[in-house]
Amino acid sequence: MELLTGRRGASSVSGGGQDGDGRAFAAVLSRAIKESRESLAGLQRQLDKKGVWIDLATLDYWRSGRALPTEKKDLRAVAALEVILGLGVGQLSSLVPSDAVSRWDDVRSAPVVQQLQRALDVLGLDARESLDNVFVQDTLWISEDRRRQTEHTLQVVRAARDGVQSVPIALRQRFVEEEPPLISADTGCVLRDVVKLGDDDVLLCADIRLPWPLVRGQLHTFAYTMDWTFTTPQDSYGFTRMVRDGMRHWALEAHFAQTPKHFTYYFDLANLTEDGDGSDEEVSQRMRPKRDMQVVLRDPLPGMHSVDWNF
Repeated sequence: MELLTGRRGASSVSGGGQDGDGRAFAAVLSRAIKESRESLAGLQRQLDKKGVWIDLATLDYWRSGRALPTEKKDLRAVAALEVILGLGVGQLSSLVPSDAVSRWDDVRSAPVVQQLQRALDVLGLDARESLDNVFVQDTLWISEDRRRQTEHTLQVVRAARDGVQSVPIALRQRFVEEEPPLISADTGCVLRDVVKLGDDDVLLCADIRLPWPLVRGQLHTFAYTMDWTFTTPQDSYGFTRMVRDGMRHWALEAHFAQTPKHFTYYFDLANLTEDGDGSDEEVSQRMRPKRDMQVVLRDPLPGMHSVDWNF
């Protein structure tokens, strides 16, 4: 497993569910949205007027069947959607499994350091050293108005055992002003289940599914994208990847529409501490900022490799 983030200080581990019980919910919701000719952004605004805020990525996951409501406020949003979309009372909410919220109570009550593993257990996913990363390339694009950051990840992995087919990715997001990213599969994989827990301290888990089970030692290439959108321009931002033993190469590219004032690479010698933050053993290197930046490492040391920038 390895950890990556959109912002230095958030954290995500990549290494899969609630398979299928959102299909009926998604079918009714997607049909109602299509018939209403309303955009997700329009639905979001109408929900906000009714006192319920749901991020666009979550609405997209609900519509596609990749996610179900997981919070009590989500259930209020579903009831509001029935009104907004002209559905009968219960026509949508009755399709939400009765344990859709309560099944995650054990995750919410766990210490932070245990929440990720408990969430993966509920999803039926095993992130315990099932895959070794041979090569990882992260490519970032920052929009001209600095309200969008797109992170494309290409990985070459080697199966550590027979039968590996799921790659769990998880993101812990501690910045309430940001919406969670929209995750999409690009090549060599499909996006299955997505679970979002919390509002102020968000844990987002997703199942990236490979097209077939791997046998021990088999190599596979796949790619996925995380798309972040912001309501205001981001004057500073960053990215972090957690590297474990055995990675042969890590490459980062960052592409800017305008040259940042500062661009700094950081390396934290330690793995994550129990509270999910880095250690104090951090080294940094200020790099000459350009519109196109690269960091390329062969046999990178285990730890947190980060970059950040500001305008």
